[in-house]
Amino acid sequence: MIPGRAFFYVLADELNPLRSKVVRKVMTSEQMARQFTEILGKPIMRVPNPERFGMHPSDPLSTLPPGRHALGMKPSPYNSASSDAFGASRISGKRFWIDVEEAERAGATFHDTEEILADLDRIAQKSANSKTLGKIAEVRKLVAADSEVLIKGAVPPLAVKGAGSMALTRTMQGVQIIGFAMTAADLYAAGKRSVEQHSLKPIEAESVRQSGSWGMAWAGARLGAMGSAALGVETGPIDLLVGLAGGIAGGVAGYYGFGWVADHIDK
Repeated sequence: MIPGRAFFYVLADELNPLRSKVVRKVMTSEQMARQFTEILGKPIMRVPNPERFGMHPSDPLSTLPPGRHALGMKPSPYNSASSDAFGASRISGKRFWIDVEEAERAGATFHDTEEILADLDRIAQKSANSKTLGKIAEVRKLVAADSEVLIKGAVPPLAVKGAGSMALTRTMQGVQIIGFAMTAADLYAAGKRSVEQHSLKPIEAESVRQSGSWGMAWAGARLGAMGSAALGVETGPIDLLVGLAGGIAGGVAGYYGFGWVADHIDK
């Protein structure tokens, strides 16, 4: 056994890296918002710390359709985002990744690019004004180029991750995958020994070691999350680091504690 493998019992807060996400770029500082207000000639809203406060539309009760939001009408029940992996390239601001499943659990709904384009076409069919039709055609191109997605309703903090949180989560997932691979290899080796020795003891002992280690890692991660919540830090990189520390501590404790039990099963 390699003692260092005890540190690979890590539970990332998001087990599936392929879960659907959209990216919203926002101005998080007053200075950035002022600068782009001057450049663009229209007010740019500042969104302070979305990982802590979430994201909210300008009017959650508005009945504005998707196409009208794309045309710039406000207030709106939507926030704009992009299905591109790093957000719309022409939009400036700090990137935040929004977990679609997590946001939908909180009541938000998502309207994809095709739905926005279809609503723009509906609006165009009702208009005979050449200037309006020209604007709709231009906006239609931008919506398609940006892979724009509209989020209706509030996005909770738990569904939002900045660049730091995403990088840390991916690192944790990488370490966790190594842990899964080691667990599979250990169980395979124990199964092989059981066959060779005509005894269930090796596989029973390894099952105790692995289930205990992963169980303690999960418990440690949950305790870490509860501790950060008690301190008022519920989201963001600090919360992930506290959960990571708890998971590692629990995994190490489980590895050595349940390893001692396993060693006594398979003497």
